[in-house]
Formats: sequence, structure tokens, C-alpha cells
Amino acid sequence: MSTSRTAVNDYQHITPSSGFVDPPLTPPLNDGKPSTQAPQTITLFKDIEAGRLIKQPSRTVFQLAPGEYYEIERRIVQDEVLYGYVKDKICARYPGVIIEVAYSQKRKNLERLAEDYLLDSNASVQVVIGLDIKHSRKGSRKATLLVWRTHVVCSADGNKLRVAQSVVHETFRNDEGNPTDRPGLQLQLTDFAYEELAHSELGNDNRELVVSMQQLCEYLDAAESMVGQPESLGEHSLAPGLKKRKRSERPPDQIPSSDEVMYAEQEERAAKRMAQEDSDYENSPFKSSSE
Repeated sequence: MSTSRTAVNDYQHITPSSGFVDPPLTPPLNDGKPSTQAPQTITLFKDIEAGRLIKQPSRTVFQLAPGEYYEIERRIVQDEVLYGYVKDKICARYPGVIIEVAYSQKRKNLERLAEDYLLDSNASVQVVIGLDIKHSRKGSRKATLLVWRTHVVCSADGNKLRVAQSVVHETFRNDEGNPTDRPGLQLQLTDFAYEELAHSELGNDNRELVVSMQQLCEYLDAAESMVGQPESLGEHSLAPGLKKRKRSERPPDQIPSSDEVMYAEQEERAAKRMAQEDSDYENSPFKSSSE
């Protein structure tokens, strides 16, 4: 793989907006001060294009002052070679890989989210990875891995793009919080860009990338540590015996008196179900990223 291709993958997170397609209007910088970050950003793009970034950090952050983003756009549009490169190689409408983290309350939504991401992007999203975290009052720290991809199904009425789950609840962290000895997360280099871009940049170089269960556990542990524990946060305590009752979906004056008891019972059952569903979620360090 050429150095320019390596650099593009290393700096995939630096994604200019679709505004580069048409030259934008450029507001002046505040107080007439010269741009300081814009030249550095342009230099970075040129280095990526030239393949000069070999041993660089995988993430570069620029703190832009008001107006500097538009200055970057203006400079890119004025450079015909760089503009063509950014438009063709860096601008992508969708990421190739999406990761969703979910706890018990959002677990059932993972499959729907994966289908939406994959099909609504016309398979520009190549892989959806789900991390199902099963924290509970019993102290379990179990976490499982799920992976979805698209595939084409041939049928009598034509080809159809469908979603298939290639990894189904593979445990990578056990109840005690330790990594398992299962195979790791297996991805292809071409997963990180839509098919046409991956083919033009990588050709036949489709090497396998493996994230071990040990690494997955370390990443998850680090994320949980950064977010912090929810039990350290305060909340209001209700008086013993105080019941909660939400508004009915129908205004009270529209509910026949004969139905009032039925609606009250339904609300009470719903509240009990919610309380039961919340029990597994109560001790989770952070909420699902899909919320």
C-alpha cells in the first residue's frame, strides 16, 4: 500500500463538509486577524495527498476560530489539484464503519439501527458493530459483540440488498469483566470506505484487521472510566408510598367514566414494566450511544 493511501486512512476523521462541492461564501475573520489554523490544515491535506505522512499520530485536532473554517474551504477551492483530491478522496458522505453501544433498554434497537445505517446509505456504510453491555444489579459486567453487513440476494423478481448478522452476541467480556478467549473483531481494510473509493485507492490490497477481545475490553474499560459511575450523581428521593402517574394519552374529559379504571390499571402495569426494565440498566456506567 502506498504511503498516500496509508495517510488517507490514518486521517479519515478529518472530513470536510459537502460544502466543498460548490465554492462557499467567505465571511471575514473576526477583527481582521490573520488565520492561524487554516494554513496548517491546508498543509496537512497537501501532505496527505503527497504521501509525506508516514509516522504521524492517527488523530490531529485543530481549534478553529470563527471564520477559519470558511477560510479553509476558500483555499481548497482555489487550489485545483488539492480541491480535486479532497473532493474525490477525503469527502465521503458516510463512514465505512459505525459502532453502536447499547444497554438493556436499547438492545432491541440495535438490529433496526444496523439495517437503517446499511440500507439507507446504499451500502456505503460497510459494517455496523454493536457492543451489547449487560450491567446489572448482580454485578455482571458481561459484554457481547454483534456485527452486521449487507449482501445481495438473487431472486426471481430481481436482486435484493439485504442485511445479515455475521457475528451474533459473541461474548468478549465475561461477568467478572475479564476478556474471553474468543476470536476477535475481524474487519477488512476496505470496510473503512465505500466500495468504489476503496477499490480505487487500495486495489487488491484488502488486508485483514483484527481487534482482539483483550483490546476490546481495554477500550471499553477506558470509555467507562472516562464517563464515570452514575451512582455518584445525586437525584431527588420520593416520599415512601408516593405513586407516579403520567397523563393519559386521551384528555380526561374524553375518557368515559366506565373506562377510567381500565386506563388506571393499564398505566400501573406499564409503570411496573418500566421499573423492571430499568433494573438491568440502573448500574450501567453510560447510556447507549444510539440514544
